[in-house]
This record gives sequence, structure tokens and C-alpha cells, in this order.
Amino acid sequence: MTAMLVEVAEVREHGAAGAWYGIATGLGLILLGFFTASRFRSLMLYTMPDYLAKRYGGDAIRLMGASLSLVALIGILAAQVKAAGAAFTVIGIDGTLAAVLATAVFITYTALGGLWAAVISDVVQILIAGVGVVIAGVVVMNVSAAEGGLVSLLETKGLESSYFSLFGQGPAFILFLLLPTVMYTLIGQDFYQRLFAAKNAKVARTSALVAGVFLIVISAFPTLIGMGARGLGPEVLEGKDAVVWVLQNLVNPVLGGVIIAAILAAIMSSADSLLTAATSHIVKDVWMEVLH
Repeated sequence: MTAMLVEVAEVREHGAAGAWYGIATGLGLILLGFFTASRFRSLMLYTMPDYLAKRYGGDAIRLMGASLSLVALIGILAAQVKAAGAAFTVIGIDGTLAAVLATAVFITYTALGGLWAAVISDVVQILIAGVGVVIAGVVVMNVSAAEGGLVSLLETKGLESSYFSLFGQGPAFILFLLLPTVMYTLIGQDFYQRLFAAKNAKVARTSALVAGVFLIVISAFPTLIGMGARGLGPEVLEGKDAVVWVLQNLVNPVLGGVIIAAILAAIMSSADSLLTAATSHIVKDVWMEVLH
């Protein structure tokens, strides 16, 4: 769900074409559901390096796969900590304290409950995040309508028709968002650990497909938020600050609180998965399979 936050920033800077980030995540999950989810679940494995070792043999390929995956997971987790810090600034907590607090929360509840807690909390967090972005999108549309409409506001700022098109930034920009996101979805341990833990192959396939469709549909609302921040906000506003600006300037405190919860929920729904995925590499692939 953190894809929604990135999408808002991309849309603020590049227009409707920024929605491809959210769409790409959804497409990746749909491809996962159609082509690999049920097959990998049927293999009864724990990690993607398990598959590499099974397919190609040897500890070297397992360690290589686990190491590369860990690098990616740690990098993405660092981004979650940074995003959480930005969310905490809305309630007056910033800097190092925000990062430390976010990290402590991630580690504590993930360590206490493991993957089961991550999955259960993800369901709740996704619902909260979905409601939050819908509310924010509606608020942006209402405020924009009172000032002549969102399209009119954006046009008065000199934005051309390409800003309103999904294809307005050209194929290179779309591929820049689409290919890395889709490819990571097809190989990421944080995605496959859910498939490996699914009740059966059918559940793994269905859940991936449903999640993909949900992300594509919900991506319309971060697009509205990003455009609203561009049309209603100051010119100096940066994409990474778009959501915070909308919360501070367009919504009342009660709705703002709901949307802050949605932001933190989106971040946490990624952070817990990343932590369990990284831990599975260290414990299963390195400690259990190679060192013992």
C-alpha cells in the first residue's frame, strides 16, 4: 500500500502518468496470480532462495539469492522508515525521533506476532488505507469544485493537456515506473512469503488476483490527491510533501486523523512484510540451510 504514497508524489510532479506506479504494482500481482502463485504454493517452500537451491542446487546460489534479496529488502525498509517519519511530522514529531519511533513500532509488533500478525494486521491496515485515500480524494474534489474545478485550477498554472493523460509523459517514463515495479513483484520474497503461507494453491492465486485488481482501482484516488496538491498547493510544494500538505490544509482535524492513520497503515503494511521477509532469509537460508 505504500505504492499509494509514492503515486501521490509522482502525480504531483508528472501528472496522471504518475498513476502508473500504483497500476504497475497491481499488474505485477495479477501476473503473479495468473502465472506463478499456485505453482509456487504447490512446491511447499519457505523462501525464493529455496526454489533457486531446488532448481539449480548448491549453497552458493542460495546465498547469492538471499543476499541480493536482503539488499533490496533493507533498502525498501529504509524508505518505509523515512516515509513514516514524514507522516509523523503532521502530529509534530520529526527528525531522528520520528525514525526511531517508527522503527521501534515496526520491530515490536512484527517480532511479537510474526507472519501471522503481519497478515492479519495487513487486512485491517489495507481497509484503513483504502478508506483514507478515498476520503482524501473526495475532499480534494470538493475543495477544487468550489474554486472552479480541478482541471481549471491546473490549467491556470500553465499545465498542458499531457499532464492529464496516463500516457502524457511518454513510453520511457511509463516503462521507468512499470518494469522495475512489475519485475520486483514477480520475484520479491515479501510477496512470495504470503503465497507460501496460503491455505492452498487456489487461495494463493485468488488472493494475488484480487489484490492486484484492488490496487489498480484504488490508484484513481492517489491520482486525485496528487493533482489536487498541484492545483491547490503552492508552487514550491514538493511531491514528497503533497500528502502532508493536503492533510494540513484541506481537511478538518477529524478527517485528517483518519487519513494519517491510513498513511501509517500503508507504511506498516509494507514494513512488517519486509521485516519477516528479511528475517526468513537470515534464519532459513543462512542459519538453517548453510550454517547448520
